[in-house]
Amino acid sequence: MLANLAIQALMLLGPALVALLSWAMWKLSQKISASGMNDTLKGMLVRLDDAVLTAVKSVYQAYVEPLKKAGKFDDAAKAEAKAKALEAVKAYWGDAGIKAGMKVLGLDGDKMDEALAHKVEAAVGDMKK
Repeated sequence: MLANLAIQALMLLGPALVALLSWAMWKLSQKISASGMNDTLKGMLVRLDDAVLTAVKSVYQAYVEPLKKAGKFDDAAKAEAKAKALEAVKAYWGDAGIKAGMKVLGLDGDKMDEALAHKVEAAVGDMKK
């Protein structure tokens, strides 16, 4: 009698249990996907910061510092230094890295260039401190 009742309960609740299990697996897959995207985004931003800092330091040592010592570091040289740093960042990342960064960050080409320019300016500001 108890066995029959248990079987009937399982037959009635079975579809609900399957639906609940399916929903739980769907939520788990969403969480895993979001976690993977967050890790990708964090990794991308860390690599971006490293590339920008490396580029700014390199341009400073090879281009800015000698001009400053010679007293020839003017506004045109500042603009050139910024352009050199941006070129270096793009070279460190390569075309594939830039495209991946644009995709992960949700930026088009112009907005990516603008974001990189702001990162370069921020790195220069940090170096001055």
